Amino acid sequence: MEEMIQSLEIALESSRNPGKAEQMKAYMKDHFIFYGIQSPLRREITSHFWKSYKITDGKTLVAFVTACWEKGEREWQYITLDVMAKCKKYFDEDSIIFVERLITQKSWWDTVDGLASKVVGHVLLKYPDLRDDCIDRWMASGNIWLQRTCLIFQLKYREKADFELMKTLILDLKESREFFIQKGAGWALRQYSKFRPDLVRSFIESNPDLSGLTKREGLKYC
Repeated sequence: MEEMIQSLEIALESSRNPGKAEQMKAYMKDHFIFYGIQSPLRREITSHFWKSYKITDGKTLVAFVTACWEKGEREWQYITLDVMAKCKKYFDEDSIIFVERLITQKSWWDTVDGLASKVVGHVLLKYPDLRDDCIDRWMASGNIWLQRTCLIFQLKYREKADFELMKTLILDLKESREFFIQKGAGWALRQYSKFRPDLVRSFIESNPDLSGLTKREGLKYC
């Protein structure tokens, strides 16, 4: 594991761009520091890393993700998401607790959204018996990032998304004044409206007390 991390660190350090780092830090409201490596180069670094250090089991994946998540520069977390997307087959029923910890550490939309749609969505589809307990716990947590995850974990389900669940969650959170909750609700509706615009339009029209942001986002394709 140490060799894997050192290899990545050398690649990231050699690609450091202080000017871009300041821009990226400002874009993320100064929540995180950056190397200043933009997405195309970061993905290239990840690709080179993957050719040399393919992860082939869940234990190694957890160790790698944990090590990267503890690093300061935000690119470490982005690389983690890139690698997790390649390792979906190693997620098991216990993975949801591990991913929950990631969602609640260094939380911001840039990592939470990827964890929600690419990891949580996959795990809950693979292990559907986990879904209801997981959703109930996260909705009751008061943590806006866990609640946002509940709203958007179905983004990649396309027309197979559980619209009844989506509506219930949106209504349960409709009093929230949090931007990321309102935006997440609208995003979920907008995505589903690509397949059933009639249902989304009817839901929004039947619930005029939804936030303006949620309604605007949800109606974009209706």
